[in-house]
Amino acid sequence: ISWYRLGECCTQRGEFEAAVEAHRRAVAVMPGHEGSLRSLLGLLNHLERPEEAIEIQKAICTLLPYNTNELEDLALMTAHVHDKAVAFSEINRLAPQHPKVAVKLVMARVHAELGSFGEAESAIRSLDPEAHLEDSDRYRMLTIELQCALGEERWNDAAPLIDAGLEMQPDDLWLLSLKGRLFEQQDEAQAFHFYRDVLEKGIHEPHFATAFLAMIGSDPEGQAIRLVEQTDQLARGNLARALTDGFFNLGMIQSQVVFLEWCAANVPEATDLRAVYARRLVMANRYSEAVEVARTLYEADPESPHWIGLLAYCLQDNDPAKALEYYRKQYEMTGNVQTLADIGRSQLLLREIDDAKKAYLQVLETDPVNTLSLIGLVEAGHPPGELYDNFASAIERGLGEDVQMFHVYAIKAARERGAQLPLTWGQTAYRRMGLVLQEGGFGNEQAMLASALAKWLDIWNEPALARQTRSAASWWSRISLWPWPGTDWIPKPGDV
Repeated sequence: ISWYRLGECCTQRGEFEAAVEAHRRAVAVMPGHEGSLRSLLGLLNHLERPEEAIEIQKAICTLLPYNTNELEDLALMTAHVHDKAVAFSEINRLAPQHPKVAVKLVMARVHAELGSFGEAESAIRSLDPEAHLEDSDRYRMLTIELQCALGEERWNDAAPLIDAGLEMQPDDLWLLSLKGRLFEQQDEAQAFHFYRDVLEKGIHEPHFATAFLAMIGSDPEGQAIRLVEQTDQLARGNLARALTDGFFNLGMIQSQVVFLEWCAANVPEATDLRAVYARRLVMANRYSEAVEVARTLYEADPESPHWIGLLAYCLQDNDPAKALEYYRKQYEMTGNVQTLADIGRSQLLLREIDDAKKAYLQVLETDPVNTLSLIGLVEAGHPPGELYDNFASAIERGLGEDVQMFHVYAIKAARERGAQLPLTWGQTAYRRMGLVLQEGGFGNEQAMLASALAKWLDIWNEPALARQTRSAASWWSRISLWPWPGTDWIPKPGDV
């Protein structure tokens, strides 16, 4: 149990390799420790180590030998990492512990997952019509049939399957999402009412909140506020969280700030939303208001590392010395590597360059893709080219969208190394550009990112998007930046 607790603490501190080692030790002592096995599975998937994740899933199947859901997960993981034959070999190995109907359905699921819809449907038709089907078997069969109908774009067949599935599982998020998408294609007004009804039923998922807000023509924050007001007091916090995420997903930052201001006054028990509000105020350069919100949370619980860190974040730009004091207190309590990166940022603002570099490099030893440390090192004068591998790995994982100057410094690292950036740079940079236009970037980030992204879009044959993106940088800024950024760092379509 102590190894398990250590693993969970390491995970919370962002020390994922140490967490893996601790949970492996827990399993070595107690092979049936389900908590450590599941934590290991999540960690290995996060670290993109699929072969090791499969071995852990096998151990879970051994621990829960009659759980068909675990068998299905193992089969799908194996099929994606290896191929169908290897997946079927695993299914056959464990088949004696499961009903024959369930085994055939898991095989059908693998066929459907890999796009072999005809084979999936044949496997279902081969089932003995007299065989007894548990409710779980009926549901699995229905969702496989639905998967095939969607894959073959048989929309008329899909609709009744969705309805039948919702009769069996009324709160199934996948089925509700599909029903919403069908409504969107048929009648937007009906789709709007459907998403509102889902939220009113208490299914407070960001996906549904995002879809609901996207359908509102005007005053989205007002409609969101009215929806929360009409909700039971105990459920208001969860609904407000989903709507907050929805505003962010849609890039509606100003509306989100208005909504969060209302939440701070009317849903005060949702302290996490007050923290989001404080951070948004910092991004809007409303520092004194941000500090006031953060200080209120801190004073209510001065021993909370979370509130100590939030107060430090809100103080950092205007009072880095005070922020450093709070960050050091937080780090003493948690040892979290992200807090160490925040310490480095405060030291950088105080021009304690050597100390900042030391902190950032220490972070990268544990978390090689820590985006704050990467940009901090570049700003501290560390050669960008030496950090190319770190930048590339972070981009491949889709990181950096919310980090100022990250995509710009990644280009500098690639140019200095004489290398190209991963393809995912274009996707994350495009999303970053949307946030910059909403919130404003740091220094000349907007002009530099717009020029670079426009070059990328030119090379990838998106002339309309390139023109639109280039317009985000003024003519004078483009001239003053020349020859930034060049094109050697961009992977070419013919090379991929």
